[in-house]
Amino acid sequence: MASWKVSLAQVAKACDVSKSTVSRVLNNYEQGFSVRPEIRERILETAKKLNYRPNLTARSLGQRKTGMVAILGYPIAWDYGNGVYAPMRTAAGKVLQQAGFDMLLNIVHAEDALFTLPKWQIDGALVFHALKPEDLDELERTGTTYVSLNGCAGPSGSAVLANDKDGARQAVEYLAALGHKRIAYLDGGHEEGSHYSTIARYAGYMEKTAALGLEPIYHRMAHWHPAEEFSLAVGQDKATAILTSEHMTAIRLIHLAHERGIAVPEQLSVMGFNDELVCQTVYPTLTCMAVPSKAMGTGAAELLLKSLKGDRRFEPERIVLKEELVVRASTAAPRRSAE
Repeated sequence: MASWKVSLAQVAKACDVSKSTVSRVLNNYEQGFSVRPEIRERILETAKKLNYRPNLTARSLGQRKTGMVAILGYPIAWDYGNGVYAPMRTAAGKVLQQAGFDMLLNIVHAEDALFTLPKWQIDGALVFHALKPEDLDELERTGTTYVSLNGCAGPSGSAVLANDKDGARQAVEYLAALGHKRIAYLDGGHEEGSHYSTIARYAGYMEKTAALGLEPIYHRMAHWHPAEEFSLAVGQDKATAILTSEHMTAIRLIHLAHERGIAVPEQLSVMGFNDELVCQTVYPTLTCMAVPSKAMGTGAAELLLKSLKGDRRFEPERIVLKEELVVRASTAAPRRSAE
């Protein structure tokens, strides 16, 4: 039987129960309602056998709910090439699916429309990589329930972030404990308007080098290709270790070192952020600070559900999760300490 022809009434008739009973069972409604286990099982099996699909328009009008959560931030959240977002998205999706929600993606191509709400009704939104509060103006204006993942949030939104400042402090402390005194840091800029992680990582690097009495060696990359900055850090600054703001730059440094006959980690230690698959396949494998992507996705989905299902006004929360040091083969004690 074609799924578009199957109605709630047909499922109810096949099960010899009322439409309201079928509706409550299929929507996991439990408040003030109970049904015998065998009837619940019969309804679920019959709906599956008939390939019943709810009429979302009718349901949203009747319940003022759609069971849909929008994903905002495309293409950042989907195919930007930054692997930290895929685990976040997958983990969030599992939590939402178990709660009866679907994640929907509104594909837009205009850069200024990445955080625009879809034209259809939704219950809430997960927002990826919001750089500034203005990105969230429409969500705030419309009163949409949302949680920001790895980005900023407005007054009414919750946020789940990684503790990037502490991650940078951990990285510097680890390299210094190996014996490195000339530790360079490379990023693509951390001025106002940059992603919060780049600002926090630079601040953590500067804070920890100062606390350890080390001279900071910082170079900003002009085009995300670190050839010139690599030469300055290793040649002019005599760095024995380089920390980068993300993993792909660190991998490029390993390639540059190989091209120039510099052994990693025997002559130069290299370290970055984000524990992605490529970090485990590059040679030598990359030591890094792992962003807790799965935990962030799970936490964001749970926060959203808490907000959507709360009987009283939900107070926005800001959750900051610790990053983990993952030691691999790209770092080691220096051959000799550089003064």
